Amino acid sequence: MVVVVFILILLALLALAWQRAAPRDALHAVAVLPPVERSQWAHWVFGHQRWMSPLRSPHATCRLLQPFVSSDELEKNHDLLVFQDYLGEKRYVALSSDALRAIMVGEEHCYVKPDVTRKLLQLAMGEKGLLLLEAPAHARRRGEMVPAFRRDALFAKSDAMFRIVHDELELLVPDAKAVDVEVQPLMSRITLRIMSAVVGLDYTEKAWLDLLDSYGKFLDGRELPHWMLILVAIVPAWMTPWLPFARIRESMRLVERIRNVVVAAATATEHQTQSDDEAAPNDDSVLGILQKLLHEGSMTSAEALDHMLTFLAAGHATTASGISWALFEMAGSPRRCARLREEIGPAFLEGDCAKRAAWLDTCPFLAAVVQETLRVYPPINWTARKVCKEHTLCGVRMARNAIVGIPILALQRHASTWTQRPGDDETACFAAHVFEPERHWLSAVPGQPARAASAELNAFLPFLSGARGCVGARLALLEMKVVLSTLIQHCDVRLTAASEPRMMGAVSTAHGLRVTLCRRPPL
Repeated sequence: MVVVVFILILLALLALAWQRAAPRDALHAVAVLPPVERSQWAHWVFGHQRWMSPLRSPHATCRLLQPFVSSDELEKNHDLLVFQDYLGEKRYVALSSDALRAIMVGEEHCYVKPDVTRKLLQLAMGEKGLLLLEAPAHARRRGEMVPAFRRDALFAKSDAMFRIVHDELELLVPDAKAVDVEVQPLMSRITLRIMSAVVGLDYTEKAWLDLLDSYGKFLDGRELPHWMLILVAIVPAWMTPWLPFARIRESMRLVERIRNVVVAAATATEHQTQSDDEAAPNDDSVLGILQKLLHEGSMTSAEALDHMLTFLAAGHATTASGISWALFEMAGSPRRCARLREEIGPAFLEGDCAKRAAWLDTCPFLAAVVQETLRVYPPINWTARKVCKEHTLCGVRMARNAIVGIPILALQRHASTWTQRPGDDETACFAAHVFEPERHWLSAVPGQPARAASAELNAFLPFLSGARGCVGARLALLEMKVVLSTLIQHCDVRLTAASEPRMMGAVSTAHGLRVTLCRRPPL
């Protein structure tokens, strides 16, 4: 039966390709893409993918797009790169600040998540999570979740953040003996615990180990072959568990394990809250807000579960990636580590946790390190939007259902925006592709966190912007500051071996990104 279904799907795709092989307006050739030769049937199936496939590699994306953006020949039409995708579909890549601003702010009501992206996210986060909602439902739910991510609410939970990091350090580095550590699993464990505390979930020891194991295996298996991702995206949801591929079935099984653990933890936490006479009536955790909406009847239990899964999955994996890259860069620069320790100073160890978190939020060089990490190593390096309403974007008529790519990493490493000379020093230069936190620190306002040093807001997009900007951005920044400062203050950090990590959507290396941690003497 399954084989018959696959044959039918293949025949349908071939028929669609043949149907779309009719003459149509030729695509204009651009500096980096040759025209599609219509005499070859294969080009109708694959389009420009022979040349566009490097876009799946962040570094190749930068090399491919830079000549186009900086080309004098195309100066009048550099907002959008137009190319032909599979089966004759016309696709676009947004390259200018004007195009990005229109997509994310000015015309955001005309853009939604592509169907493929939506289907893949549903596997891990359910159908009703915040990431998958569109306006106006997204705006309403986002507004309801905002109190959990306000500055004061996060500072109130900073005691859990510091405790979690200290607990992990005590287990890993109990004494002055140097320890070799693989960074990504450690950071994933820390951020998952922190995200669970912010959401408001408390697990039994067995449930926690089950959740950690499930997420670890699920994220390790995220690099499925491209054809397998397409297959998962195009088949109906009810058919996905029946696909004859062990990796897909294993991913589905892990997601089910995660859902069961979260449901059990949420139920236990709710019962404990109801039996506690001293429980605060206005709980500003994610779980507290969801429980309030459930009791008011404005949300179903299935929706609440999807929201919790969304925050746990999206919140911990991306932040773990950012902290891992920050630690990687700091481990290779003893000078910057010393500078960071000096800035944090003894005040970091004084007062309660909320005051310590507030202090970290005013350290300009720490903020600059975090900002530069997110610029050079954005956890999500590429995203896309589907046009849901025909309109004109930067002089180009956008057809309904057209796909527009947003190359986050390429924009954040583009030479014309990010190659900077510090001050009046004509000999010094901050290259766009190099990790240089000083480019942010030099523009910092004393007593306030550093901001992105670009004149264009849409050249710095680790959290996107506009109505679809990340609601947990403030939490991610605070997490990175707490974890990084605690590790740097209590440990000497150095690279275990010279290696260049392989960059994907999150940290992934051929042999693992490893550092050596050694306890520092108490201050």
